[in-house]
Amino acid sequence: MATKTAPTLADVEAARERLAGKGVRVTPVYPSETFTRRLGRPVLLKAENLQRTGSFKVRGAVNKLESLSEAERKAGVVTASAARTARSGSSSCDDGAPKIAIAASPMNFSTVPP
Repeated sequence: MATKTAPTLADVEAARERLAGKGVRVTPVYPSETFTRRLGRPVLLKAENLQRTGSFKVRGAVNKLESLSEAERKAGVVTASAARTARSGSSSCDDGAPKIAIAASPMNFSTVPP
């Protein structure tokens, strides 16, 4: 389902609450001298590569799983990816964080690094 509008501040705050205590790391923000100089305004880079999965995608995966209805949770989820998205969905099952009680069937292509 495509989003037709940008998320509101309330949407972002609600997502932050859903992610609390779910193994999603708080990552630092660093100033970029190169981009700041080239664009003529301050540019900050969020270091989401420090997430356990190596990308920001774990935020979206956990946020989506936490926002499912009870019926959707009972039906379970399937993720399919050639890279980090499937790993992000499945990482919520094995990272030692509080678990999301949803049956998950991640499908990774053989080219996905461990």
